[in-house]
Amino acid sequence: MTSSSLNTEIIKNKHVLFVGAGASAPLDLKPTQPFLELLIQKLPELIREGFRTEMSEQSRTSLNEAFAQAAQHFDVNLPDSEVVLDYLDYLAEACGKLDILPAIFRQLAQTGGNTGFHRQWRDMFSRVQAYIRKVIVEHYSTVDGELASRIYEPLLEPLCKRGQALPIYTTNYDWVFEHLAEAKGADIYLEDGFMKTPTGERWAREAFDKFSCNSRKINLVLFKLHGSTSWYRDEASPHFIRKFSRPAPELAGSRAALIYPTQVKTQATQEEPFRTAYEYLRETMMYANLGIIIGFSFRDPAINDTMRYALANNGNLKLVVVEPKMNEDTGVALSELADKLGIGQQEWKGRMRVIKGYFGDDAVVYEEVAVTVQKLDQWDALQPWVETS
Repeated sequence: MTSSSLNTEIIKNKHVLFVGAGASAPLDLKPTQPFLELLIQKLPELIREGFRTEMSEQSRTSLNEAFAQAAQHFDVNLPDSEVVLDYLDYLAEACGKLDILPAIFRQLAQTGGNTGFHRQWRDMFSRVQAYIRKVIVEHYSTVDGELASRIYEPLLEPLCKRGQALPIYTTNYDWVFEHLAEAKGADIYLEDGFMKTPTGERWAREAFDKFSCNSRKINLVLFKLHGSTSWYRDEASPHFIRKFSRPAPELAGSRAALIYPTQVKTQATQEEPFRTAYEYLRETMMYANLGIIIGFSFRDPAINDTMRYALANNGNLKLVVVEPKMNEDTGVALSELADKLGIGQQEWKGRMRVIKGYFGDDAVVYEEVAVTVQKLDQWDALQPWVETS
């Protein structure tokens, strides 16, 4: 049953686009694991700036070792930024509880001989975490609008016509769709939940609830599930969220309105502006008959639960997943994906297709999305697994 407060012009659309970090890779914006390589390059400069000390090449090796230790702590094969930030959270908390502090740090803390030393270690872990977040904001705030247009326009054409709306849900912080709309303003209208006020652009749920399609343009309704590097929350009035045309990390009295990479996001998604985005995602998936998913790792339990529920309760919903490495050899197994979405291995062909191509690079991705949209009523006759040359 539809929530009376949700806008039917948004939720009652046949097509939904869902993009994760992999969809921004063609724009040189890195997914969580490759981001650590960038971090190793950036962190020495930040440590020198913050701690007024040099960081040697050997220290870079130590960073790799520290990242590996984070992976071991959470029992995963490869570390990524979510694992590392969560591990720093654990270390900062552990500094106040010597019984759970990892052995090497416990030895150092006991050598210090006073509780002040424990506090210094806790502060250090917290500061390193803050520096990682600073790199996140810097990295995901730079987007080439023209390149974004060349990559996304061919995808949007079969999914949305003029006068129609395309709901877009993304876990990315970057400004890809904002820059796309700026570059193609004559043809594209973007609704992202911000309204113009005398003090600048401010987020308001009513921007979505009162949205109406522009009959002369393609209407993109953008929900950023984890926030944006252009969004800032007023610390004195947390409900007040402003948007800037460039990152403003030094803005006094404000902090970035982001759900930083973490394996536990449930509590944060209950706060605005994220709660509205998740509410619309749940309802949109209940009406859609085709969801295009690009570059998403299916590692977010809240999103997986939403998709699983929609597949179980919306019999018309079909999913097309663009994943270039979907095979056992590369470690991206279809059986694992099916399990995360609650689809039996025998059932997946009836509900899901996989396009094995690199979005932004392989023409087959655009071609197969267009074919699927055109022949959705002939789903059973479509090739369920598309091979690239």
